[in-house]
Amino acid sequence: MRLLSQVNLNSLKIVESAARHGNFTRAGEEQFITASAVSQRVKSLEDQLRFKIFQRGGNAVSLTPEGETYVSRVR
Repeated sequence: MRLLSQVNLNSLKIVESAARHGNFTRAGEEQFITASAVSQRVKSLEDQLRFKIFQRGGNAVSLTPEGETYVSRVR
């Protein structure tokens, strides 16, 4: 599992913020970007890492088991 190599620092900040808030909108507000931009950055990172970081549902997101491991290492 490629965890931190070749990953944009801003993407890590966005993922950590989304994990903390459980919501892409609030993460976007904190990072001064739109919820859509958060979603796009997360999707791009998930594609790069080849695993899902978040389980998406309605207006909330939660970490997958792989996402929990990843975010704990990012923090």
